[in-house]
Amino acid sequence: MIKKFYQALIHYFANKYIPVKYDRLNYLELKSILTKRRVSTSRMNITDISYFVTNEDTIKNYLSFNIFRHIKYVANIYDCDNYAISVLAIFKNLLPECAFGMAFVTRPKLNDRHALNFFINENKEVIWVEPQTNKIYKDNSYKIDLVIV
Repeated sequence: MIKKFYQALIHYFANKYIPVKYDRLNYLELKSILTKRRVSTSRMNITDISYFVTNEDTIKNYLSFNIFRHIKYVANIYDCDNYAISVLAIFKNLLPECAFGMAFVTRPKLNDRHALNFFINENKEVIWVEPQTNKIYKDNSYKIDLVIV
């Protein structure tokens, strides 16, 4: 049943949303962008050789299928890391070549740690995606502790 749901979802996306693809990034270019954000290379898990960068509109279109944001937040059970992993799974299945990942960050303004998603835009900048609300924003103050792409 779930397999048929995902097949229908992929078919729908393939016919509705054509992702806007800009430059391709190879592994070293992506690593360089993340290193500029002070991510230790030992704290990066970049799984593929190359990715494409895209724009915010493409990301918004695919976030429209984030059904997980409707799941109730329960501390230490279904919390920020669960949301981020769920949204990462959507993008890895529907846009597998996109420079989209998840990160564990320290947010100095809020004095907390958080898990959320990010993508690399057409200007080769890290743009954050809050998986609990689908909010897309830029914040260079975050200290990135761990990255999975």
